[in-house]
Amino acid sequence: MPSFYFEQLLETGLNGIDQQGITAAVLEIAGVILILSLLWAVYEAYTSGGDVRLLGVAAVKYLVLGLVFLNYQSAFRAVNGMFNGVADGIYNLSGGLDVIQHWNNSVSQIWQFQC
Repeated sequence: MPSFYFEQLLETGLNGIDQQGITAAVLEIAGVILILSLLWAVYEAYTSGGDVRLLGVAAVKYLVLGLVFLNYQSAFRAVNGMFNGVADGIYNLSGGLDVIQHWNNSVSQIWQFQC
């Protein structure tokens, strides 16, 4: 169960996007752009006199981004889950209290003590 409203809201949005197949379409477009950028890098390496280093860097970039696109949904949810876990840990370490409400109560107690 999410501790924060934005966790629930983001999860609902991601589930809706995944059910509609929007992510798959965006990843298809990203793949086409990635292939075009690789072809552009090959052209740049060719016009630079056959720069093998530039071609190698482009190939590594293409490989890394291709792997990210291949596992995008699970990787994004894993990274998001990691941040949610950190936020939940901080929330639980603070005693599960609303920090602003706790601060407000402390300030009101100090105010009552001073007056």
